[in-house]
Amino acid sequence: GTVRLLADRQGRPLAVVDGILYFAAPRCDTGCVPDDHLWRTDGTTAGTYLVESSTGDNVVGPREAVSFAGRLVFIASFGADAGIWESDGTPSGTHAIRHLGSTGFFDPELELAGQKVYFSGFDPVRGQELWAIHQ
Repeated sequence: GTVRLLADRQGRPLAVVDGILYFAAPRCDTGCVPDDHLWRTDGTTAGTYLVESSTGDNVVGPREAVSFAGRLVFIASFGADAGIWESDGTPSGTHAIRHLGSTGFFDPELELAGQKVYFSGFDPVRGQELWAIHQ
């Protein structure tokens, strides 16, 4: 059979980590807001919920995600800019790990290769640079 996991909104899959699907969808608990937030599901209604960050805030604008070392590594909003985030699906395990700077000059992407995740970030002094996250 089928199970409705979220009513009245569309979800966009990001990545699967250890059998958990992470996806982006709006919040609709107090009226739908246009920005996507980070959600996770194990395929059940009870196991489908909004993922908060370690600061208690919602993770807004998740995109470009990969499964890496048992956690989700993804790009999301970091204030007015963008950042690299990681999540294990819990508030204490969800936090920004690197500020990327303004993404008005480039479209950040993640690439998984071996035991590293590569990404580019923008520094106003040095410009766009290549970085790596090690396991």
